[in-house]
Amino acid sequence: MKSILSSLRCRADADAINAEHDRAEAIRVGMMMFNDADVPKRHFARPAILPGPWADKLKDLEGQIGKGCLLALLGKRGTGKTQMAVELMRKTCVQGRSARYTTAMRFFTAIKDSYKGDTTESAVLNQYLRPCLLVIDEAQERGETGWEDRLLGSLVDSRYGAMRDTVLVSNLARREFERAIGSSIMSRMAETGGIIECNWPSFRDTAKYGPDAAAAVRQTQEGGV
Repeated sequence: MKSILSSLRCRADADAINAEHDRAEAIRVGMMMFNDADVPKRHFARPAILPGPWADKLKDLEGQIGKGCLLALLGKRGTGKTQMAVELMRKTCVQGRSARYTTAMRFFTAIKDSYKGDTTESAVLNQYLRPCLLVIDEAQERGETGWEDRLLGSLVDSRYGAMRDTVLVSNLARREFERAIGSSIMSRMAETGGIIECNWPSFRDTAKYGPDAAAAVRQTQEGGV
């Protein structure tokens, strides 16, 4: 009996070691994917836990990722929108799914470059269709031309149909964003995620959060957050 119990304990210990090894390997592979996700260097490092509603909202959004959501993070500069989107990317990668960061302008520039003949518009679009999570930052930095509307609409619609998560980030107020993004995308967004208004004070406001909180996030929140 003792030998049986000892054998069972040894097997349980081995299973626990194997499970821990598997978890560590999954994290390692996930971080390799995160390294290749084009995350801006300023936002790459995990920040200190940000106070109040930022952390609460991030936790809520983590429950939506992986279900084909389409959502927008709106708010003034300094409220941590980009960092929140990057943290969603980090979680996605650690779970073994791919993610990619881009800006609206970078996307449109990549499409324009395809017209030079080295690749095709379709091939570039496919690069942005593949990731399980795509973050499009600075969504307001666009000319709102028919050409841009067609491309952005095609990308978002294709990702919506494939149930791949898409997060748009913008400094525009809600009404301005709704007008700029168009009724088609807004309709899909209302169905699968909606608009998240990051309407808390800027983390650069030391009078609100104190100098320690502002210093903790300054390195990850300057320049288009």
